[in-house]
Parts: sequence; C-alpha cells; structure tokens
Amino acid sequence: MNTVALLHQRRSSASALLFPLDPRHQPRQTWRVAIVYQDPTSLASAKQVTDLLAQHVPAQDIHRATWNINLLTDSAVYSQSIPSIAKADLIVVALHETNSLPPEFYLWTNLWLDVRSRRPGALVALLDASQGHTPGFLETRSYLHAVAGQGGLDIILKEYTGMPKSRSPSFVI
Repeated sequence: MNTVALLHQRRSSASALLFPLDPRHQPRQTWRVAIVYQDPTSLASAKQVTDLLAQHVPAQDIHRATWNINLLTDSAVYSQSIPSIAKADLIVVALHETNSLPPEFYLWTNLWLDVRSRRPGALVALLDASQGHTPGFLETRSYLHAVAGQGGLDIILKEYTGMPKSRSPSFVI
C-alpha cells in the first residue's frame, strides 16, 4: 500500500493526511502539518511531503508550521511548537544528520507527546542514509518508531541518500 492510501485509510478512522482525494466525495477539512527539520537539505525533503498533499487537498486547507530542530533551545520556538505539533494531523521529521540528535529534541518530543494524548495522526520520518546504517542512524530510526508507538501515530519511514534530486512527490512514496 502506498503512502497516500495508507494515510487515507488512517484519516478515515481519524487521521490520514495524504490520499487520492476526489473532492466531490470528501468533506472539506483542514490539514495541520508540522515539519521539524535540521537544515536546508532536510527541509527540501520535508516540503515534498506537503507538495504531495497539495496535489490532493486545496492549498488553503493545508496549515503548515515549520521548526528548525537546532532552534529548540530558543524558549519561544520551544513553547510555540509544542501545542502546534500536538494538534498536527501529520508530523514530518526530516533529518539530514541522523547519527545524533540534540538533547533538546528528546525533551521536546516527550513534552508534545504528553500534550498530544495519543491523538490520531501520522509521523513521517525522512532520514538521510548517506552515511549508511551506522549505530547512530539505527538508534535514531528506532527512537522515531518508539515515538510513533508511544503517541499512537502511524509511521511512514523513508530513507534517502543526499539531497533529493527531484522535487517530485514520488520521492516520498
């Protein structure tokens, strides 16, 4: 099952976000998308997810919030992001450097998971595997799987190597 179909199935039960949508048969809905990224490379990857969503949902129905993982030490970014991500239908975590995450990321994740209270949704993890499946990469991947499980989120994991060559949404599927 592709990403779009999986998320449609989950939204039918309360949370799918990217799906082959026939607007004649679907109620108008607002899609809350939270993107957490490390750098321009990972942000470009994350934007492909919202580009895919925009092919199926009117742009005015997509509300996107974006945070740089390296700015989580800023108290304003930290405090504004938690309620927003807790309400997101789709959380995209795009990581270029997968061998280690800043300590703030772990605390921040625990806080939004608590606020989220297992609200249905999906976590899309985009991980740069350019360095191979190092112990740090595997730990990051396992951690994101655990976050999804703890939060009651569906998880879609996509590994890529380096900067995606195309802005095509097929990158995500």
